[in-house]
Amino acid sequence: MGRPGQEARRRTRPLVGITCDFLDAAPGEVKYTAYARYVRAVREAGASAVLLPPEPSDAALHLDLVDGILLPGGKDIDPAHWGGVAGPNFEPSDERRTEYELALTLASIERDTPFLGICLGAQLLNVACGGSLRSDLSSGSVVHADESRGLALRHDVDVMKGSVLARSLGLPDGGRVSVNSAHRNAPDGLGGHLRASAMTADGLIEGVEHREQDFCVGVQWHPEADAATDDASRHLFRAFIEACARRGRLR
Repeated sequence: MGRPGQEARRRTRPLVGITCDFLDAAPGEVKYTAYARYVRAVREAGASAVLLPPEPSDAALHLDLVDGILLPGGKDIDPAHWGGVAGPNFEPSDERRTEYELALTLASIERDTPFLGICLGAQLLNVACGGSLRSDLSSGSVVHADESRGLALRHDVDVMKGSVLARSLGLPDGGRVSVNSAHRNAPDGLGGHLRASAMTADGLIEGVEHREQDFCVGVQWHPEADAATDDASRHLFRAFIEACARRGRLR
């Protein structure tokens, strides 16, 4: 039995689950890892964060514990999951993480749990819904990744008027925003019930969202890295946390 007031304290802030990745460790050992910047962005937007170990059989249980899900960036989804071909710089994500996050994404949609996918997380959202990816972005006019510059590389995206993403960025009429960029893949053919919410000038999809969910959004850039200094990024996290708070009151 919890201490007096413990339950009330838990309910004062929404709880967001952030999925972990696997970290190379000694033989026979497993480590989980997550960037602190995701936790900071969630906390600064008014929520608490809990890190979720990527165990596929625990996906439903994890959803019982949280008010929202954040899928962070990472390596590349095995093309076997979307019927494609690996790009020239393919770096495979751990299959245990992929299986877990696909299961978690589908369960989140089924329960209408607020969902924010960032970079790899946006790609996972599209693949989970039956979509495909572009695995070679070198042919377009916009540069999307440069290892020497990391998240210092930026380009513009056009955000669609009337989208959940536009409202969440503080741009209800849509518009153009500058975002950081460090991704080799991006959504291509959209999965069922998804629509594009942001695109680059050369037609690459940079944002996706579910048509029938309160808040189910994926972006190819890393708003968590800019949330302390960029108004649009800060608005996005606040909108996500507000959706988590609404979900928490309905639970």
